[in-house]
Amino acid sequence: MKKKRLKKERIANRKKAFESKESYRWVEAFPKIEKLFASLTRPIGGSQSRIIHVFDREGDIAEVFVEITKNQNTGVLVRASHNRCLEAENSYLWECVTSQPVQFKKEVKLPETKNRIERIATLEVRYCPVSIQPPSRLKDSGSFNVYAVYAREINAPVGCEPVEWMLLTSECVKTQLEAEQILRWYTYRWRIEEYHKILALRMSGRKLPPGG
Repeated sequence: MKKKRLKKERIANRKKAFESKESYRWVEAFPKIEKLFASLTRPIGGSQSRIIHVFDREGDIAEVFVEITKNQNTGVLVRASHNRCLEAENSYLWECVTSQPVQFKKEVKLPETKNRIERIATLEVRYCPVSIQPPSRLKDSGSFNVYAVYAREINAPVGCEPVEWMLLTSECVKTQLEAEQILRWYTYRWRIEEYHKILALRMSGRKLPPGG
């Protein structure tokens, strides 16, 4: 009964206008943030500033990749949730990127979560350009040409699930330095989440934990 109910909910959700779906908030953020920081994207000292949106897996929707083509000074970094079809025949995102050679290894400090112990993780990193096929609802948008950075933990502690990130970005990733920058940007998401938690506590009037 539960499976039937969930199937009906998924079908009903597909029939909704995109603007009425919860996922629309990811796309809605682009023009709002660009307007808010318009003064920062103007050339300063001869260089152009850019706004980079960092999304977790909930932000892996095709409309996000369409939206970044409309904003010259805006880029995106999103953790992939879907094994999307690529332009190459019978090719899919995970199979394509994981077949690439390991370009380098990188140590990253992982904070503690409900499902993960704090540790220094050693990641094997692969990266390459990919051309993603648009879904049928966006067939007139053309392919999404982005870069993929895939990082997987090696030698994880016993009993710990290895960390695995498939990151898609509008930013150029042709060197180790550029790939490391993408990984660093993704880890900033944890700091943002902590900031939101602290902000929520302050707004609720509850006491902050020690050190907060």
